[in-house]
Amino acid sequence: MHLTLYDHGVHGGELVSEPLFRTQLVVVIGAGSPRPPGPPPQWSWLVDSSGTDPDADSGRLLHRLGVAEGHVWVFPNQAATWAAAAEGAGVAPALAHLVSPRVRCDELRVLETPATPSDATWHATVLQPGHRSPATDAFLRFLHTPAATRIMRAPGAGVPPSRSRPPVYVTLWGA
Repeated sequence: MHLTLYDHGVHGGELVSEPLFRTQLVVVIGAGSPRPPGPPPQWSWLVDSSGTDPDADSGRLLHRLGVAEGHVWVFPNQAATWAAAAEGAGVAPALAHLVSPRVRCDELRVLETPATPSDATWHATVLQPGHRSPATDAFLRFLHTPAATRIMRAPGAGVPPSRSRPPVYVTLWGA
């Protein structure tokens, strides 16, 4: 996955990609589902839009396995693909750290394929130093901190109720 940061109003310079986070790409199936019959190219593959991008991890996986378009079903997001896989509709590529809570609660299980598990790395693509804004540099420094790594490992962890600040809405009525 690439996070691309654009500096609006700053021109010139080449783009560079900085690795941020290492993980693994796995394939998941419903915890109670049997292994699909036949080789992986014949399975029903459930993907989000990244599965149609030949440069994305999921797209490259489908290409490596030789999966034809007729065996791919596109869903609006990863959560929808994992829900469909849990219901037995097929198999879904997933980043191990993001799908692990569903594996732990026995909703999904990891299914090994000839191409998975495989290493995956998240990158940030930015202008070279000297051509980017101080805000971009500050954000990049944050992305390399342990706090950012914790957020990337468990993005849906939430915060304790004592730290939650509900939104405040004010409605003004005029006469």
